[in-house]
Amino acid sequence: MSSGITIIQALIVVAVLVLVIGRRFAPHPINGDRRRWRLPIILVVVGIASLVQLRHQTPPVTVNGTDLAFLIAGGLISAVLGALRGFTVRIYSQGGQLMQRYSIATAALWIGTIAVRLGMDVAAPSLGVAKAVASASLLLMFGVSLLGESLAVTARTGGRPARAA
Repeated sequence: MSSGITIIQALIVVAVLVLVIGRRFAPHPINGDRRRWRLPIILVVVGIASLVQLRHQTPPVTVNGTDLAFLIAGGLISAVLGALRGFTVRIYSQGGQLMQRYSIATAALWIGTIAVRLGMDVAAPSLGVAKAVASASLLLMFGVSLLGESLAVTARTGGRPARAA
């Protein structure tokens, strides 16, 4: 059952990555509204639900201290990498609107983020982390990374809406 969840989660992450990255390379207005936060929050909620569901698998998986440390470290790393990406997003005014667009540095940091996540998943069992916990945290960490990015972009724009003053 765990491998099915992992495949579904991986497909969701790939689809969202393609959608998010592809869309954000094209210039678009910065949204000071809920849209910036919707996808990351949904991914975090689904990721937490995936971790909670581990208790209901056969056999049940419980999150121990090592697993929790892995999740906290992964969350911090994801948030920092997301924030770093947010600081590489190109922000500019065009036609009275505040616009954003991913840069080459942003793409490089996405590649780095993915590589770090894959490395963590590979290393998890040797660190004593349950494979199911590492796999189930995929969407959670992706959401946390996007939250970090959104926070950095919001901090850079002072939370201003798409219209430049």
